[in-house]
Amino acid sequence: MQVEEYLNIHDKDIVYEVSDEDQIILDLVEMFRERPDEMKHKNFEEADDSIENKIINPNKALKSLENVCTFLLQKEGASECIKLVSMIKKFIIAKKKDLMKQFTID
Repeated sequence: MQVEEYLNIHDKDIVYEVSDEDQIILDLVEMFRERPDEMKHKNFEEADDSIENKIINPNKALKSLENVCTFLLQKEGASECIKLVSMIKKFIIAKKKDLMKQFTID
C-alpha cells in the first residue's frame, strides 16, 4: 500500500457523514416540533397533576434564606437585594408563628 492510498479516504469507506451544526439544529427542531393535528388531540385538563409539590417547613426555608443572605453579603451593590431578603425572612417568621398557634375546637 502506498502512502497516498493510506492517507486518502475513499468514498465507499465512509459509513456516516457528520452534518454541519445548522443542519443538526434543524433536524432536532423538526423532531421535537408538535404538529397542529397532534395538538388537537391533547387535553390539557387531563394533565397528570398527581405529582405534588414538596412541602418545605419554615425552618428549612429560613436556613436556605440565610445561605442566600450570606451570598449577597459577599457581593457589592446587593444592598437592595438584602432588604428584599429581610422582608421575605419576616414573612416566613410570621407564617411560622401562625403554624405554632393553638386552635380552639368548638
